[in-house]
Amino acid sequence: MVMTVVFASMGTGIGLNTDVTKGIFDRFRSMPISRSAPQSLQGFGFIVMFPLTFGSNVFIQAGTLPGWLQAWVRVNPVTALAEASRGLALGRPVTCPAWHSIAWSIATTSGSTTTRQTKNTWTRTCEKAE
Repeated sequence: MVMTVVFASMGTGIGLNTDVTKGIFDRFRSMPISRSAPQSLQGFGFIVMFPLTFGSNVFIQAGTLPGWLQAWVRVNPVTALAEASRGLALGRPVTCPAWHSIAWSIATTSGSTTTRQTKNTWTRTCEKAE
């Protein structure tokens, strides 16, 4: 279930991009984005999500992994999401994994927003310099 959600979110992003290019968000048409950007974005998303998914406890118990990999599995956001999903399905506690997943979501969103704002500021500064 977790893998389905993780990989389906990439498809949702591509669908949103398609909506943008078909005129639903016309004001974004002036942005300098190439036509190949959706495919590039999906490829990048796969490169990021593949190790996160397989470096989690989705397929194997963390206790059977080497020590260094167990440390990664404990902080992996996909592990937290899988634990929360299992907890909901099996009636186990979900508070800690749910908060861990929310924290990762906030950190990822904040990081991407900050990166985008920094890029926009840098682009404007470069355009003024020319």
